[in-house]
Amino acid sequence: MEEMKHEDMTACIEACEECLHQCQHCATHCISHATPEMAACALACLDCADICEATLKAMARGSKHHAEFAALCEHVCRACAEQCAMHADQHEHCRVCRDACLNCADECAKHAGEKSA
Repeated sequence: MEEMKHEDMTACIEACEECLHQCQHCATHCISHATPEMAACALACLDCADICEATLKAMARGSKHHAEFAALCEHVCRACAEQCAMHADQHEHCRVCRDACLNCADECAKHAGEKSA
C-alpha cells in the first residue's frame, strides 16, 4: 500500500483536535454541576479527550499504527457522543461536545480500516 500522506489525514487530525478541546470544556462544566449523571458525562469526556490526543499525535507523526488509534478513537468518540446526547437539550456544552465527537468519529472511521505500509 502507498504510504499515507500527512495531508490525507489533515481532516481527521483537525477533528481530533477540536473534539479534544470540546471534551475538555464539557468535562469542566459537567464537573461543576456535581451530580452523578454529570460526573459520568465528565468521565466519558476525559476518556475521549485522551484518545483524541493520542490519535492526532499518531496521525501527525505518520505512525504505522494510525488505523488502530483511529478505530479506538471512533469507538470512544461515539460512546462520548451518546453520553453527551443525554444532556444536549439542557446544556450547550454537551450539545457542542456531542457534535464534535460525532464529527471526529466519522473522520476516524475513514482511517480505521487502513493497513500499515
